[in-house]
Amino acid sequence: CRSGVVKLGDFGLARETSGGDTSLTTAGTDCYKSPESLLGERRDPRADDMWSLGLVLHELLSLRFAWQSSGSLAAHMLRDSEQAARAWLRRLPKGVSAATRRLLRRLVEREPKRRPTAEQVLAAE
Repeated sequence: CRSGVVKLGDFGLARETSGGDTSLTTAGTDCYKSPESLLGERRDPRADDMWSLGLVLHELLSLRFAWQSSGSLAAHMLRDSEQAARAWLRRLPKGVSAATRRLLRRLVEREPKRRPTAEQVLAAE
């Protein structure tokens, strides 16, 4: 990544959607699924993607699986969302900026409507 641009894609189940689409079908690894996906609730797949992005970003920064040895973050969030999020963020290296920590916290909001959109993530500093 000499240019400083990282691109990540997963097109295994990609399809074009309209703005109001919600999904009842799930695919993927349980440990990366959002709480609403684990519960089988109707959901916005874009909010699911933001949840998963938060987990992948955490892994890239910490060099550890976000869910390693303690079950999925989503399962913990269903029990106690604030406690789980705080513990999860403490696992980041000390050099991770406060802004990045705030972004990660927003990406794994228990309430899907409170998660940032892809556009908001790209605009974040």
